[in-house]
Amino acid sequence: MSKTPTAANSGKPGRAGKVTIVDIARAVGLDKSSVSRALGDNGKISAATRTRVRQAALELGYQPNVAARQLRTGGHLAVGLAIPVKVLDLYIVVKTIQELSLLALERKVILSVISCPSTEPGHFMADGILAWGDIPFDDIQALCVNGSPFVVIDPNNPSYLNRTGPCVRIDNAGGATAVMDHLMGHGAKRLLFVKAQEGHIGHDERFAVARAAWLKKRPLHTITTCLFRELTDEHLKAFAAEPHGAIFCSNDQGAIAVWHRMAKLGIKAPENLMLAGFDGDPYGELFGLTTAVVDAAKLAKESFDLLLALMDRTAKGHSRTVPVELRAGSTS
Repeated sequence: MSKTPTAANSGKPGRAGKVTIVDIARAVGLDKSSVSRALGDNGKISAATRTRVRQAALELGYQPNVAARQLRTGGHLAVGLAIPVKVLDLYIVVKTIQELSLLALERKVILSVISCPSTEPGHFMADGILAWGDIPFDDIQALCVNGSPFVVIDPNNPSYLNRTGPCVRIDNAGGATAVMDHLMGHGAKRLLFVKAQEGHIGHDERFAVARAAWLKKRPLHTITTCLFRELTDEHLKAFAAEPHGAIFCSNDQGAIAVWHRMAKLGIKAPENLMLAGFDGDPYGELFGLTTAVVDAAKLAKESFDLLLALMDRTAKGHSRTVPVELRAGSTS
């Protein structure tokens, strides 16, 4: 009968305290080559054995030596990009995926997209995982069954609250502050913050920072907030009827939708109402939307570089932040 990993039979880790394939083989009662094939997703190994070996690798804290694997196999690195289908309509997501694809091509890395939630967690045996931040933390952990490192891009699912780990963040605070300074500098005296997404750490942070920046120069009664789904035409008309008003949407997708509704109602920007968004969607640029622009190329490169550094164990720090720049347009 094959063994399962326990404190009694797992043995001591390999040199320098690192868990090796030999340790996993000892724990599950298999030879080293069988364990290697199981971790490599070899079709000659049964699904049950693969599952048992990967579970042991996870429990023992095994981390594959990527450099050694490349020398041994002559193969390319394989990176999984885990992303929920629901965010593929967002410009910043699509643009970042395009930039990651270019980086992978340039560096001869295989980039495979993993749609989440995955029906078979861990089936794709990647050397490393990039995960868009809408994926819950536990789901990302399930994808890393062979101890592969991961990097979260823009961690915004509520499951990341009070958690630390490898990630690349968008400077939501800097962007929101820049937008507030710009609107107030152009005479805005009333603000309506429209939150485009609910249960989203980034959008919550944009609101909190925008509110704090606004209240440094304007009284409390001059700022209101609502969810995008709560914003009615009557609400828009009433807000635009008073002078010196501005709307800040937590992303450009929401701001573009508001701009279309304003146009339908005969509300002009910035004459009747100033309007600003966040992300840098090029469609908004067509009509001059003021926004905080996220550098998707920088977001992709920082994420890719951090993952590769984690894979070869040369990473210095596990968290990076991508700056955001204001693009002042004709809507303000």
